[in-house]
Amino acid sequence: MTVELVEPVRVPADTARALVVVPAHSERAGVRRCLESFLEGFEPGELAVVVVVNGSTDDTAAHARHVAARHPDVAVVELPAPSKPAALRRGARHLGGVPVVVVDADVQVTARTLRAVLDAVDRPGTWVAGARPELRVTGASALVRRYHRVWAALAVREPDFAGSGVVGLSVAARPALDALPDVTNDDGWLRRSVPPQQRVVVDGPAQVEGARTLRALVSRRARIVNGNRQLAQMAIASAGGAGHRVLAARRRGVVSTADVVAFLFVTALARSTAWWRRLRRDDRWGTDSTTRSDR
Repeated sequence: MTVELVEPVRVPADTARALVVVPAHSERAGVRRCLESFLEGFEPGELAVVVVVNGSTDDTAAHARHVAARHPDVAVVELPAPSKPAALRRGARHLGGVPVVVVDADVQVTARTLRAVLDAVDRPGTWVAGARPELRVTGASALVRRYHRVWAALAVREPDFAGSGVVGLSVAARPALDALPDVTNDDGWLRRSVPPQQRVVVDGPAQVEGARTLRALVSRRARIVNGNRQLAQMAIASAGGAGHRVLAARRRGVVSTADVVAFLFVTALARSTAWWRRLRRDDRWGTDSTTRSDR
């Protein structure tokens, strides 16, 4: 694969409001849904969009170019190795002087929510803004749905949970992308690289594909556990354990006792799996095929 820009960014710097970087690894169906979810809501020339296809083993790039053929504001870059941090650093090279929004290829976000993120980072004192994650769990098992109910209750109320999949950075915060290390939890690193008072969660959802099976969910959560552990070793602060927040959600009646038990059970499995992966030095991405389809 080439590492050069396939289609140049054609949006003039004096008309674009923001640069949107979409990292995509083996997301042939997701990348189309992602781009089409927000592009129609913006005027031509209002956004510059760079899709950075990294280490894909499918035709993700071809699907991205199919959208780009209808939207001149979209460019496609291909990188040979699978690395989201490398994709973000590469995408951020384009169109300086405007805010950047990172949108994961498996996320669907409306133009309204994206505008809310941009409005937030345009305000003085706000460096990072995230959308509220809204999980899609159609077809998931009962146990997995119970876990997701607790996760969603935490995500709505806790700023450190939100922003997953959609993270906006102000012009002042753009250097954080250049400095992004090769970490597993890039969203967490970007959010936590600025003080809490400089990051906000906007009143707008971003639809995130939730895991469908217990195996896929545990695999995802194990990766997140190790990603957070990696940030902790780098002295990047986090919101701390979720235990007391889970119990608070139960007391408020937002989730049931059965939901809490499912959440704690999956969490224990994920931590055990994370430990086993560390022991084996297994840092593979492990794409969740249960959420990748052409529906």
